[in-house]
Amino acid sequence: TVMSESGSSDSFTFALASQPGSSVVVSVVSSDLSEASVSVSSLTFSPSNWDVPQSVTVTGVNDGLDDGNQKFDITVSIVDSLSDGAYTALANQNVSVTNLDNDGVDDEEEEEEVEELAPVCVVGFGSVVESSGSTVMSEGGSSDSFTFALASQPGSSVVVSVVSSDLSEASVSVSSLTFGPSNWDVPQSVTVTGVNDGLDDGDQSVNIVLSADGFENVLVGATNLDND
Repeated sequence: TVMSESGSSDSFTFALASQPGSSVVVSVVSSDLSEASVSVSSLTFSPSNWDVPQSVTVTGVNDGLDDGNQKFDITVSIVDSLSDGAYTALANQNVSVTNLDNDGVDDEEEEEEVEELAPVCVVGFGSVVESSGSTVMSEGGSSDSFTFALASQPGSSVVVSVVSSDLSEASVSVSSLTFGPSNWDVPQSVTVTGVNDGLDDGDQSVNIVLSADGFENVLVGATNLDND
């Protein structure tokens, strides 16, 4: 999760790992409010939506100091007084985040730092950026995402098909991406969501296949974590 002091944002999702008997309220707190704010102060889960990922957006705050990139945590914790008693003893979870300093650097340098922390992988006819360097979901319904852009400017529109190689393990948020001469290098996002197959078959690897006429397919490897 990488933001910058210029006010850019990044996000993560959170869901419970097991079904509660009653509501569970999760507090969401930035450990350093001088570096980042969060879009919500709490998330509420119930027996019916416990495994549906909820999103938290983290936005960089400008502290006006030339103090370099700052690393800290977003702490996710159970609110004891509002939650199923079976959850109150669970330890806090920390999501590591980085706020890129914008003092003493220009916009171009800042963009390069973001790319270094989320490296671009040029594959075939395009480039892929996976969040945290990999694409991992779970059968509980959690999601992960990657972006894709063309590697060179086309003369006309290019439609890229997006297909999961195993629909029993993963679904994708879009069936195609369209690029033209004006937006060929603007990354477009694909969200991959885990599917529960009801089998105790361990973690499963699946490919997200990107294809376009006249080009060799691009495969984005993903992992669906088993919950049986």
